[in-house]
Amino acid sequence: ALVQIREEHPHLVLGAITNGRGDVTQIPRLHDLFDFSVSGEEPSVFPARKPSLDIYREAARRAAKLRRSQTVTDSAQVTDDELVAEEARGWLHVGDDLANDVVPAKA
Repeated sequence: ALVQIREEHPHLVLGAITNGRGDVTQIPRLHDLFDFSVSGEEPSVFPARKPSLDIYREAARRAAKLRRSQTVTDSAQVTDDELVAEEARGWLHVGDDLANDVVPAKA
């Protein structure tokens, strides 16, 4: 499914959020399918593991920065909160755990 999404929507920014140590951008079979990864074990994220909203905000920040780098040519400065709000308008999250993925992502 990810290959098809990537082929049909190459403009999308795709990321992975995990509480583990894995980074999909470093896995040979997956690295071409994802633009970024956020791990709850990263020093800049820990202890904000799912279901903390902070790990989702970090993912939104990274996605927004990538999207802005692809589409904006000016040097306008925006705050992290503005980036998160901007990204939230076009955010889609797929998760497999109701408590850790679905409920916090809806917030």
